[in-house]
Amino acid sequence: MKNYMLSTRFQHLCLWAGLILTGPLGAVQPSLEKPMVIDNETSIELNEDIIIASRGTPFIPTGNFGHHTTEKLIITSKKGCAIIVTSTGFWDLSLFNSPTKTIEFRGNARLILEKGARLHGMQSTLIFTEQSRIE
Repeated sequence: MKNYMLSTRFQHLCLWAGLILTGPLGAVQPSLEKPMVIDNETSIELNEDIIIASRGTPFIPTGNFGHHTTEKLIITSKKGCAIIVTSTGFWDLSLFNSPTKTIEFRGNARLILEKGARLHGMQSTLIFTEQSRIE
C-alpha cells in the first residue's frame, strides 16, 4: 500500500492486482458492475488490464469533477497494461462530454479496441501522451 497519495486537489490511486487502494476506505475493484467514482483530478496506475465486455463504464465522474476547472482522469501504466474494449464491449464516455473533463493516457498505458468494439460519447476528450497509445 505504499503507492497511494491523497490530497484535496489530486488523488493518486494505484491499481494493484485489480484493486484500487484508497487508504482507510478500503479497496474497490473498477468494473462495469462496480465503477470507480471520480470526484476530482485522479491518476490511476494500471498494473493489470481492465476489460470492458458489455455496455457501461468503469469510471463515473461526480458533479464536482470538472465543474469549476478543467480536471483529468489520468490513466497510466509502467507495464503497458490496457483498458480493453472487446468486440462485444461498449465503453460509454458520455459522462466525460465536457470541455472541462478529460481522460488522459500516459506512460505505457494503452486503449485497445477489438474489432467491433464501440465507444459512446465521442465529444469526450481523450489524450495520449508519452508512450501511451490506442490500438
